[in-house]
Amino acid sequence: MYRQVPFLPFVLVAGCAVLLAVLTAASARRGLPQPAPGDRAFLVRHNPLFRWIVLGLAVLLPAGLTGFLYFYPPVRPDVPFILGLYLVAAGLSTLLVWEAGRFYLLATPEGLEGRSGWRGVRFMPWDDVEAVVYSPLNAWFEFCGRSGELVRAMAFAAGMHELLRIVESHVPAEALTGARKGYFRLGRRFPGLPDEPVLEARRPRRVGEW
Repeated sequence: MYRQVPFLPFVLVAGCAVLLAVLTAASARRGLPQPAPGDRAFLVRHNPLFRWIVLGLAVLLPAGLTGFLYFYPPVRPDVPFILGLYLVAAGLSTLLVWEAGRFYLLATPEGLEGRSGWRGVRFMPWDDVEAVVYSPLNAWFEFCGRSGELVRAMAFAAGMHELLRIVESHVPAEALTGARKGYFRLGRRFPGLPDEPVLEARRPRRVGEW
């Protein structure tokens, strides 16, 4: 018969996973712009609810697994499998916490400054914005520069309506045609194009007219 494994090591592993998630969240906030009330700048980040849910899952997953092991102590053959669960949960949650806290997009009178969890800070002047496109597969807007530079923003990020309003004031409507589907997804009215035909309602037919 297999012997049960002591419970304390799993508590330590869970504590390390939670500490890793908290440190990752704190590190992701470093370098985050803090526009003053009078600044003509608008900051876009992931939705606060999304950030808190991700951090909550990063804490609750290892804690919940450890609580389960308290009531159902494992035996030695199960230890590698359980440690694998801890590693997978800690790895995925850490990646999500990093992405949720690291991303930002700052719109200023000079241009767009963006950062993701996997790229450094990038700046794109308004004059360099050649096109804005939307990717339905990735659910993000891409701001494409003439030099090949890209700045992205997730469609579900907080403040996208205000960001698009600012973009519309600096970028010609023709450059936004690739983002039309993203506008529809957000429920935002797409700006009218200069050469877009205007559809007028037909006069009602009178009796006897064909």
